[in-house]
Amino acid sequence: MFFVRILEKSTSSQKTLAKEEEEREMITSIATTTSGAFAAAQRRRRHSIEKKKTTKRRVSSSSSTSSSGVFAFASSSSNSNDDDDDEKKRSDVGVQNGKTKKKTCVITGANTGIGYETALAMLQKDYKVIAAVRDVKKMELARESLMEKLKGTEDVEIVIEAMDLSDTKSIEAFAKKFMDSDDALDVLINNAGVMATPEMKTKDNFEYQIGVNHLGHYKLTNMVLPKLLESGSSSGDARIVNVSSEAHRFGKLEKNDLFYEKAGSYNNWKSYGQSKLANILFANELQRKLEREKDVKYVSCNSLHPGAVNTELGRYLYDADKKPGFFEEMIFNVIRTTMKTPAQGAETSVYLASDPTASRFRGKYFDNCKEKVSTNAARNEDDARWLWQRSAELTGVDFF
Repeated sequence: MFFVRILEKSTSSQKTLAKEEEEREMITSIATTTSGAFAAAQRRRRHSIEKKKTTKRRVSSSSSTSSSGVFAFASSSSNSNDDDDDEKKRSDVGVQNGKTKKKTCVITGANTGIGYETALAMLQKDYKVIAAVRDVKKMELARESLMEKLKGTEDVEIVIEAMDLSDTKSIEAFAKKFMDSDDALDVLINNAGVMATPEMKTKDNFEYQIGVNHLGHYKLTNMVLPKLLESGSSSGDARIVNVSSEAHRFGKLEKNDLFYEKAGSYNNWKSYGQSKLANILFANELQRKLEREKDVKYVSCNSLHPGAVNTELGRYLYDADKKPGFFEEMIFNVIRTTMKTPAQGAETSVYLASDPTASRFRGKYFDNCKEKVSTNAARNEDDARWLWQRSAELTGVDFF
């Protein structure tokens, strides 16, 4: 019995060490993923200065009083000519019965951070913005702030609708109300998300991170897709933008335990990586299904990495009453030196959602407004098909 107890104690110790080693490798992977942005941060600062200069030159040389074009993108600001300007006007504002008709954009999580800045930019581009948010009161305050910043701009339209991505019934309620409305849908930006949360469940008993970051947006997209196709069929341009992350690089699709229900299997970073991988797989599979099963050529579905941005997304990263561990502190220090502002973090979302040159991209992954190669796992078509089918089973909806 004495030796059995020693063996049990030794086995338990080995398991603890193995788990600690796994977490250490995960954190090191995260640090490696973000540390490459340090040098890029300096280039980004220089690029930002050049963009501001370019924007000033464009504004001063233009006789238009339009407030669109809050971001000057390298891909669209250089070698511009009259044809490009006409194309941009057609892309941003449609014409109906001789009157300008705003395009409509639905944004999830528009009350703070990247979502707030994305909403601001789309409003400046003369889009009607529908903010689908969990916290309506917080969004009302955000709307006041947006209106203050847009003071002097004519005909600003921003509508607030309640929607909780952790509750499929809430998503259904929003989608049904929206589908019954007279609103069109030209752009859907799946922006809202959570990161590295403690082990939690959604109201439908899904693991929280993949439930909010992927399954919620999967259900929303499938339910409002008919409106997007209707708008796109007449304008020739409809877009879906999924905000993913470079964290997808350490993500793994756990087909046998998608919700980490096996004892001791949950890890907040593994879960986050899986949810961000799912964002890309979802966008890619949606693009393929639209083209192969519906022969739709006018919808672009893309995903992106916004960068390490100083927002509320990291609220679950550490316990405010507890000092971060060595590896956690290392990650935080790396991220702090390379962080973007929320406005900078929104640039790629706005580019993919509104820039006329971005309409040609199909099922691509972007970083800093440029196409970037995602991992082999993110481009695995078999996994994408599996995830789609499993998501359909879990959420009870599949447009196709």
